[in-house]
Amino acid sequence: METTDVFPKRYAPSDIHGIRILDAKTLSFKPMNEIAFTDISALAYDERRGLFALSNKGYLFKLDLQIAQKKIKSLALQAAYVLRTKEGKRLKKKKRDAEGMALSEEGLVISFERRPKVS
Repeated sequence: METTDVFPKRYAPSDIHGIRILDAKTLSFKPMNEIAFTDISALAYDERRGLFALSNKGYLFKLDLQIAQKKIKSLALQAAYVLRTKEGKRLKKKKRDAEGMALSEEGLVISFERRPKVS
């Protein structure tokens, strides 16, 4: 994990109204359960439940995030899951294009792009 600059060269941090970037890292993890950490399209965080990353390849990742003094102290991949139907079957290729995610009281809400839906 290395620090990275997220600002385009033509902008200064003060040009982004209402947003203050405290830290940014380049992430690279070894595959887990034969699932590569790639094509991340959404993040969702809850202090109690942790950080989740969603891949538009049909995967969900659980990450352990530690923050100290408003900086990322550590970030580690904890688990990797295949998105599945209610019946437990892996989503078909055309149906696994996950693009958005939010945490609710009941769990994760995931939206899909190619065949639009929210689950």
